[in-house]
Amino acid sequence: MLDNLFTPIIKNKDQKETLSDLVYNEIRTAIRNDKLRPGDQLPAERQLEKLFLVSRVPIREAIKKLTTEGMLRHNPAGGAIVSDLYKEVFSQPLELLLNVDPQAKRDVLELRRLLEGEAAYYAAQRATAQEHELLTQNYYKLRDAYFNGTQQEAAAADAAFHLSIVHAAHNHALNSIMSIFYTVLESSVLNAADTIRKNEESWNATDNHHKKLLSSIIQGDAEEARRIAREHLNFIYSILTMIR
Repeated sequence: MLDNLFTPIIKNKDQKETLSDLVYNEIRTAIRNDKLRPGDQLPAERQLEKLFLVSRVPIREAIKKLTTEGMLRHNPAGGAIVSDLYKEVFSQPLELLLNVDPQAKRDVLELRRLLEGEAAYYAAQRATAQEHELLTQNYYKLRDAYFNGTQQEAAAADAAFHLSIVHAAHNHALNSIMSIFYTVLESSVLNAADTIRKNEESWNATDNHHKKLLSSIIQGDAEEARRIAREHLNFIYSILTMIR
C-alpha cells in the first residue's frame, strides 16, 4: 500500500515551490483523494523519506503545516493521524443541540432520511468492486446479528451496513456527518433494532429494503437506490414514532 501512496518528488529548477511545499501538496492530495482517510496513521518519517526521496526536514515542515491547518493531528503513540475535520466541526454543536432541545432529535432523524437517500444515490455511482463485496458481507452480518445477536450487536451491524453505503459514496462531508448522526442517535438505533427483532413483519420489511438497496447499488441504479433508501428510512422513522 505504501508503495502506491506517494511518488518520489522531483523539483525542477524553475519551480517556485520549496521541497516542503511539494511534500505538503502530496500529502494533502492523498487525503483529499481518499488515499489517506480520517483516522489513518501517516507513514513514519523514515518511510516518507524513502517514498519522497527527500530529507526529513521538508517532511517535518510539511507535517507541521498540515497539523496547524487541522488536516493532521498528533498521535500520542507517535507520528500523525489524519483528522476528521467535518466531525470536529459538527459533532459538539449537534450534541449540544440535542441536549438542550430533545425535540431536535426529530429534526436530525428527518435530515438523516434525506442524506442517506443521497448517500445511496452516489454509492450506486461510485462504489468500487471491493466496496460491493464489503456491502454484501455487511448485509449478511446484519442478518446474522438480527437472528442470533444481542440488541446491541444488531444495532451495531445495522449501523455498519448503512455507514458502509455512506462510505461508498466517496464524499468526505457526507461520511463524517452521517457518522456523527449514528453516534448521537445511538439510542434511537437501539430502539429500532429491538422493535424490528421482536416483530416478524417489521423484520421482513426491513430485510427486503436492505436486500433491494444492496442490489440497486451493485447494479449501479442510482435512482432506485435513493428511492429504496428513503422508503426504508421512512419505515424506520414510523417505527421510532410509534415507540416514543
